[in-house]
Amino acid sequence: MEDTREFCVICLEEATDECRAIGHNIHAQKKVPVGINQTWRWDTVRDFDALKDIYERNSHLTKFLRDNAPREDMPEVYIKKAFEAGVINLEECSRAITELNTIRNTTALYAEVAEYSDETAFKWWGRGAWETQKGKAGEELIDILHFLLIAFEDLGFTAEDIHQMYCDKNRSNWQRFKDKLGWKKPQR
Repeated sequence: MEDTREFCVICLEEATDECRAIGHNIHAQKKVPVGINQTWRWDTVRDFDALKDIYERNSHLTKFLRDNAPREDMPEVYIKKAFEAGVINLEECSRAITELNTIRNTTALYAEVAEYSDETAFKWWGRGAWETQKGKAGEELIDILHFLLIAFEDLGFTAEDIHQMYCDKNRSNWQRFKDKLGWKKPQR
């Protein structure tokens, strides 16, 4: 008999009724053998949309951080107080918080790109390109992806929108390179 379960990819544990109620991404999983020693791991049963999964995890984390991070001295607290006092209207309040988040996100993105360059062959006088720590560089790339996804979400894009834009841009890039290189489709 096959050992199966429902797994919540947000909570990273077996799905509960609470996970289902708040709309977490839940996947059916089964135990599968891995490697020569036949150790076991859980694996997703049905088709898995990796981009959508990453996007949803990032969205939940961002919402949690934005809902729980503000301290009394943070700018959004003053923006909300100005709104509550009637100094600014709801549209101005929303725009100010969006602009603040964009500035923070852009700054964080720049910082992560700088950290990534520190982990790669940027420092030619230090360790060489072949000595790059793949794990650390990968972590920095994930941080970059995190802030890129926040930017997409803040602009109202879904995982499906990102996928479509990527496919469109990839198609136009291929065409541009083919045109530049003079590549012609073979005649039959």
